[in-house]
Amino acid sequence: MAAEDWWEYGEVRATIDVANLNAYLARQVDVVQEPVDVKQFKFGQSNPTYFLTDARRKRFVLRKKPAGQLLSSTAHQVEREYRMLRALHKYNSNPSTPPERRVPIPEPIVLCEDTSVIGTPFYIMEFLDGRIFTDARMPEVSPEARRECEFRQFATMIGLNMVTSKWLGLTFDVHCPAKVKAHRTMSFEISSCDQWSWLSAVHALAMLSSLSPTELGLSDFGPSTPYFPRQIKSLSRVSRAQAEAVDVETGTPVGPIPRFADMVAWYQANLPDERKTGLRIVHGDYKLDNLVFHATENRVIGILDWELCTLGSPVSERLALPHGAKADPSQLADLANFTQPWAIDRRDLPDTFVIVAFKNATKDVPIPLEDLEREYCRLTGQPYPIPEMVFARSWMLFRLAVIMQGIAARYARRQASSEKAFMYAQGFPIIGQCAWKASEDAGVTQDAGTKSKL
Repeated sequence: MAAEDWWEYGEVRATIDVANLNAYLARQVDVVQEPVDVKQFKFGQSNPTYFLTDARRKRFVLRKKPAGQLLSSTAHQVEREYRMLRALHKYNSNPSTPPERRVPIPEPIVLCEDTSVIGTPFYIMEFLDGRIFTDARMPEVSPEARRECEFRQFATMIGLNMVTSKWLGLTFDVHCPAKVKAHRTMSFEISSCDQWSWLSAVHALAMLSSLSPTELGLSDFGPSTPYFPRQIKSLSRVSRAQAEAVDVETGTPVGPIPRFADMVAWYQANLPDERKTGLRIVHGDYKLDNLVFHATENRVIGILDWELCTLGSPVSERLALPHGAKADPSQLADLANFTQPWAIDRRDLPDTFVIVAFKNATKDVPIPLEDLEREYCRLTGQPYPIPEMVFARSWMLFRLAVIMQGIAARYARRQASSEKAFMYAQGFPIIGQCAWKASEDAGVTQDAGTKSKL
């Protein structure tokens, strides 16, 4: 299968001025030789993303803001994406950076903030000739290749190679049953190869989170204030604006998330106790389908979609903590986002609603949720269960509902970049109800504005 088949692109839906783009490339960008052929990727719900083929048949990717007046001043910031990629590329290119410590990303080529070129700011980056898996079960590849692919994903993203594994005192046996034994900080055994893709993601961001934003020139990239209060403030404001968006054809407003006011009041009254642990980079949307695997080898070659990246204290993303240290509650958002399928019950969804749901399921569940959370607790040096996970799991579902509502709002204004954007108008109220149920099913009564014992 060709690399392009994995990426899925087609004709341009969000039109850009190709003539102006070619003129800009001729003036400013030597790496990309005009004229370029332009297609649009089918994936991506936020920033329109295009597949460029230049006159020498070299391939690139262009990401831009949506056209028109945007509902949120904080979303769609392609300038931030580019800045993060540039900083990481500079770090990767530094001769003093060991190969095993590099963060796999596409090379950024150029940022253009001149809106006269194609109507909005945009940037161009390297096209990674590889595979993107949208299904965590990886049905496209053989079980043998899947096992190696999942192992390499784990090893690559925690910065392990033969040298570092020896230094850490690790021994690997990648044949089923998969076993990993460590004689220092990482001591665990995995009983099934199918569990690799899930357990490995608990470790996956170690390379990225080990970097100092200050040393990368990113100390001002994001705030260092508590995570959940600023998320609640910004996303509730965004959601109110999205609810008022009106469909350009029917005149019908998008509408609010169900029980929006009650949930926001409950979140504000039940904030976890956060404490600072030092600034680190947080990707914000780290998941399997934001990774690019090599076209023929089973290894990760790039991390995509940095739109939600910020600065935080990602203790949950480190391999080990000092003795007695505890994870910052704000970083439970990462764990809650990663384990989101276990917070959704298939029976609460319409038959036509396509989303992975493992809650109360009796088959096809790759790994018990308890195993993931126990491993997380072991790595972060805290007891299981984690009381704050009730809050975090509900909040991350609420956050997903806000994101889906935003896609519905952009579709209402005909600014959405995905072919399937119209489906989100029916989807966001359902996920909003799931956010409510996530806490109710855990035994928490969501009385607006009242403090609950988590």
